[in-house]
Amino acid sequence: MKQFYNLTLFVIMLCISSSAFSQIGVQVSYIKPVKDLGYVFKPTVGFEFITNNAEIDDKFRWGISLGYYSFSPRQDTFFSYGTQSGSSSAQYLPAYDIWYAYRVIPLTATFAYKILDRNFSPTIGLDAGMNIVNYHQYTYFETVRSADVTRSSLFIGLFPNIGASTQIGDNVLLSFGMGKSYNLDLVSFKPVQLWKFQLGVMYYID
Repeated sequence: MKQFYNLTLFVIMLCISSSAFSQIGVQVSYIKPVKDLGYVFKPTVGFEFITNNAEIDDKFRWGISLGYYSFSPRQDTFFSYGTQSGSSSAQYLPAYDIWYAYRVIPLTATFAYKILDRNFSPTIGLDAGMNIVNYHQYTYFETVRSADVTRSSLFIGLFPNIGASTQIGDNVLLSFGMGKSYNLDLVSFKPVQLWKFQLGVMYYID
C-alpha cells in the first residue's frame, strides 16, 4: 500500500510540473472491462485532468492526462474449485475469491489529430502511458491455502481511438472519443483490455 501512494504522489507531481505550458481540461470516461476482468468487475466511470500545449484551432494536439477510477465486483464471492492429486485419484476441493478493491491511476500521453479544418471535425487519436493499479483480494482453496493479498502493480498500455471535437467560442473545446485500451501487467505479464468511451472539455487560456 505504501508503494501505491508513493507512486501516486510521483505522478501527481509530474503532471503538475507539466501544466505550466499547457491548457487545462477534464474528461469523464465510461470504462467497460472485458474477458477475465470483465467477468469479475462491473463497468465504471473514471475522471481525468488533462493538459496540452496546443492552440484551440490546431489540427494536432498532444498533452498529458492524470486520472482515477475503481472497479466494483459483480458479486460478493466468486466460487470455484481446485484439484489436489491423491494416492489414487484427483480430489476436487472447494475454492473461492473475494475482491474488496481494484483502484487505477492512469498517467497518459495523449495524441489527437483533427481531420477537418473546421470547428466541428472527426478526430483520430492514440494514448500511451502507464496505469498504477492497487487491488485487495482474499483467496481460499480448501486445505491448500488461504491468503489476504493487497498489491500494487504497474501496467503499460495503448488506447487507439476515434471521435470528434467541436469548438465553442474562442476558449472551449468539447471532445468525444471511443476505442479499446490494450494494457500489459509488468509484474505478471497478463494482458488486460478495456472498452472506453470519453467525453472531455478543454479550456484554452488566452
